[in-house]
Amino acid sequence: MPVGTTLLKLRSMLNAECGQEMDETVSPGKVTLQNQLLNNQQAFLANQHAYLRGKTRVSLTAVVGTQYYALPSGIDFDRLEKPEFTNLSNFRYRIGFGIGQEEYNIFRSDLGVRATPVMKWDLVNVANVLNIELWPIPSTAQTIELAGLIPISEMDTDAKTCVIDDMALVMFTAAEILLRQGSNDAQAKAAKAGAYLNSLKASYPIKHETFNLAGVRQEQRGKHNQRPVVATT
Repeated sequence: MPVGTTLLKLRSMLNAECGQEMDETVSPGKVTLQNQLLNNQQAFLANQHAYLRGKTRVSLTAVVGTQYYALPSGIDFDRLEKPEFTNLSNFRYRIGFGIGQEEYNIFRSDLGVRATPVMKWDLVNVANVLNIELWPIPSTAQTIELAGLIPISEMDTDAKTCVIDDMALVMFTAAEILLRQGSNDAQAKAAKAGAYLNSLKASYPIKHETFNLAGVRQEQRGKHNQRPVVATT
């Protein structure tokens, strides 16, 4: 999956797919439009097809006595994986999302009550800034571990790069441009883009629902291999 392609290269690929002039100095006015279309298309495809984006993990250091924290960068908080964990003395405790009055009735964060480990987290606005709240307020230093998708950032300069597959991005953008222009090639380009996206999805690795030390489940084996599988611990 070719990711990390610069905006400059993406426009060159787009011009080729659309059969347009490759020398941007000939028609510099279209550069701004192409940039916006590529950005819009990346945001749309990344939202519709999560597998196009890479996964990432970030950590938040929980400080003793601190209730609110700035959001760690490098992860999309709209596309987090569950569950989250807190790492305390090399042991990972599972934590949940959402803090309400029921939690405050147990550990009164408003009175500065502290405890360990952290059991819940939430997203709250503090002075018009989105923060992470931890409950209970940590009484021991620990690390909150979050996993999710890489965030989408706007490609606002030629050196900025895409975070999804470049060919999928370019071909879908090209199909949109050709359709606007009423080109006879528009439908063929759209079909090509769809076929390419389907091939990416088909080749994307998946995690087995059941794991055991003897290997994959019986129904996942070939029909000529009928040895019984025994789950072990």
